[in-house]
Amino acid sequence: MTKPKPKVIPQPEAMAREVKSNPIPKNLFKKTLAEVEAEKEERRKKETEAIRKAYEESEKQKFTLATEQRRPDKFAKAKDEVLKKRHEELKFEAKHSREVPDFSKVEAPVKLTSAAVLREGHLLKIKEA
Repeated sequence: MTKPKPKVIPQPEAMAREVKSNPIPKNLFKKTLAEVEAEKEERRKKETEAIRKAYEESEKQKFTLATEQRRPDKFAKAKDEVLKKRHEELKFEAKHSREVPDFSKVEAPVKLTSAAVLREGHLLKIKEA
């Protein structure tokens, strides 16, 4: 059998690669960055003042917290009593059967190893020098 001929693919059309952009608006350069920041700060202050006034003058927004007026309930009183009883039970006069020894007066026996002997010798040399 014979090989079929490959189909001829037409060359792609060349497209223009120009990017057209709109001109920069002239009013963009009328204000400086400092002026924009100042306006932003001024607008923010106005908004906070308006919100503060709305909350201070409004009667709807004023409310009192229930926790300020609430009295201690029965559960809290019972809990306090139980804790006081437990605390009193834990308070007791503990007497030691014998006094704690003073270890600063009694020298403990130290087993000297070769490393300890070398360390002591080195410390003596440092003190003498």
